Amino acid sequence: MNDQAKHYQQLIAKCWADEAFKQRLLADPAGTLKAEGIAVLEGVRVQVVENTAHLFTVVIPSKST
Repeated sequence: MNDQAKHYQQLIAKCWADEAFKQRLLADPAGTLKAEGIAVLEGVRVQVVENTAHLFTVVIPSKST
């Protein structure tokens, strides 16, 4: 497993364990990620959504070159 996948798993676990953290991540994704030590490149917009009983989000990653 690569570092990005580990960071992602840690973020999800923290969201499940800490409602306040999850709300910060939803409200300020880039700032929250930076505070967690995860680099966000300048000019990159980060969007965080939460799946619910009535909404399921599928993310199609960009194709690597």
